[in-house]
Amino acid sequence: MRNWIRRWFPSSSRPGNADVPVDPVQSMQQGNLELERGNFTQAVAHYRLAIASDERHAAAYCRLGFALKETALLDEAQSALERALAIDPSLVDAHFFLADIKLATGEPDAAAAHWNTALSLAPDFEPARLALCRLQLQRGQFEDALQLMERGIEQAPDSENLLFYLGNLRFEAGQFALAANSYRQALERSPRHAEIWANLGMALIRQDDFSGAIDALRQAMALDPAMPDVHRNLADAYFLNGNALQQSGDAEGAVNAYRCAIALVPEHLGSCINLSTVLQLQARHDEALSAIRTGLQVSPDRPELLVRLGVALHAREAFQDAIACYDKAISIAPDDTDARYNLAVTRSALDQHDAAIDIYRSILRSDPAHVNSLINLAGLLVERSQSNVDEALALSREALRLKPGDALTLINIAQLLQMQGQLEQAAAACEQALEAEPDNADAHFCKAQALLAMGDYEAGLREYEYRWSLAHAEMKPAFASEEWDGTQQLAGKTILLYAEQGLGDTLQFIRYAALIARRGAVVHVLVQDPLQTLVASCPGVAAVFAPGQALGQFGYHCALMSLPMLCQTELSNIPAATPYLAASTEKQQHWLERLGPRVGLRVGLVWAGNPAKGHGAAHAADRMRSLRFEQIATLLKVEGVEFYSLQLGAEAAAQLNNDPRVIDLTADLCDFEETAALISNLDLVISVDTSVVHLTGAVGKPVWVLNRYNSCWRWLSGRSDSPWYPTARLFRQPVLGDWASVIAEARGALSDLAATTAVNIGRLHA
Repeated sequence: MRNWIRRWFPSSSRPGNADVPVDPVQSMQQGNLELERGNFTQAVAHYRLAIASDERHAAAYCRLGFALKETALLDEAQSALERALAIDPSLVDAHFFLADIKLATGEPDAAAAHWNTALSLAPDFEPARLALCRLQLQRGQFEDALQLMERGIEQAPDSENLLFYLGNLRFEAGQFALAANSYRQALERSPRHAEIWANLGMALIRQDDFSGAIDALRQAMALDPAMPDVHRNLADAYFLNGNALQQSGDAEGAVNAYRCAIALVPEHLGSCINLSTVLQLQARHDEALSAIRTGLQVSPDRPELLVRLGVALHAREAFQDAIACYDKAISIAPDDTDARYNLAVTRSALDQHDAAIDIYRSILRSDPAHVNSLINLAGLLVERSQSNVDEALALSREALRLKPGDALTLINIAQLLQMQGQLEQAAAACEQALEAEPDNADAHFCKAQALLAMGDYEAGLREYEYRWSLAHAEMKPAFASEEWDGTQQLAGKTILLYAEQGLGDTLQFIRYAALIARRGAVVHVLVQDPLQTLVASCPGVAAVFAPGQALGQFGYHCALMSLPMLCQTELSNIPAATPYLAASTEKQQHWLERLGPRVGLRVGLVWAGNPAKGHGAAHAADRMRSLRFEQIATLLKVEGVEFYSLQLGAEAAAQLNNDPRVIDLTADLCDFEETAALISNLDLVISVDTSVVHLTGAVGKPVWVLNRYNSCWRWLSGRSDSPWYPTARLFRQPVLGDWASVIAEARGALSDLAATTAVNIGRLHA
């Protein structure tokens, strides 16, 4: 305002002379000088002297009115200004000042009229236009204000003030591109105007031009480091840029952006959280922890930061420390869903499933639409008991209702449907997941299992190749040779076939070495160390290597479990001839002598898998396939049978507890060839779905598989035999979790076999 005063009221620094009669011109000059100095009372005195000398001095009344207004003598000021306009109605300044008074005294319509009059007299008079615009905004007349400012730009296209104000109006209207254009025009006329740079930055943020916003806000901060909010706004721009970079896959760029935000505003919560998240995704757990602790130094009691610290500690498997963080967050904010949810996740990781289930149920009572809790609760219920599959499926379907088309939820539903034996519906759910995410490896792999279980090997084996892309899959080995894809000629070439998953998988698919050898290849195999000596007996195998051994030269390589697809395997052409593995004659003879004279049917027993192997879904599957020793103890009541334990491990020995009905020779089973030699001298092996099943089938001995309802795909669906092992018989749960029926059926069959064997012990080998 003072700059405008100087323009309106030019002053003179010439001193007055008290001995000279009052000169109205001189009085006006003295009044203007006092106005410039802010001495309004003295200015009033000089203007009154000028009026005393010339009662029709309109300018003197105008300036007197302004000075009186500044001293809060509004009634006198209004009288002076009205007198000025009575003398000269075209006096722009008088209209402007009188409008201010009218507004201050509660007469906005009168104020608007005077500002409009001022603008009609002087269309380029910015103060009146800006004042009227502010009034229109206060009265909600946004469009009028916008039009008023646009007309002002037409009158004064080079006015930085009007361009700036127009930019602000356009910003408020959500016209961010137009606002940015106005700000840029204003900056062309006033490039060192920090506030315009700042507002340009905010307009660019609204257009998702975060890089441009950062440049503009940095310029504003350089021009005026003390500007309110500029540091926070620049930090926000870096934060949003970090989010955009993260979404585009530029993780390192995102890290740098978040760090810039934190450098500006150490307590920038979003940047601390997102920085830790990106670093965790890159497995940079120490840096992730540091990012969160930086935020906690500034805000030690922020629940969000405590939760993120817990998540970072969980990633490092510091589960108890993570729980302490979540507990503290919950003590501060008892209803914090994120804290409670992550506490449940960590409790679950510690196998505290009951506690985790209780937390998830608590979350869902207060927030029934918490999708992740629905999903995780469903998973835990199934892990705890197969009898919970119906509830788990209902929870998963509710999650899908809340989040339609979600691939993860559809995959979970597919897996639950497979557990119920609804294979076609499971495959359909996988298809829906793939519609949402065509490259989702979990969906492809889940679909593969459903198709393979239905016997559709052509499509199923193709989908099974997605196993390499699963999150927890091993890295595909990098060999110097070319990968065999089924099309290259192998005659005269050396190929390395390598094991990739469990021991049972290797035992099942090593049979394909013979098929590859028939193509003229020299077949080398790389297998797990316990299988090395046994696999050497496989037809077609020229050399066997264990991990860590020098592999020599080979022209091609191929994963064992890709061979069924590459060899175009179907149910009708499975290479099922057995035996294709055998222990040495010497070892078989050793165990024959070790067992001594036969007194009945010799039966090997395996009742559990290996819970130490795998995690997550693999661990859950192991629990579903495994039994406790006391569950199979009813088999021991069958007369005429010698039972031998093939169950390895200290836990198995403890379960046997020196039961005299079971002979335990496992301490001498140093590798699979030794086990094969023992099995070769047994009449039958009864086992849950473990590597011993495949070993027994591979050496051509009878094997009865105690199979869960939702069995592995290789046992197909609804069959009691196996196209992979002619000597196998499958005893399936009639309903999910029903082991009692399986054991009862196996006991009946064993009784029949034992009775037959007592009559003719050789018939079993016919």
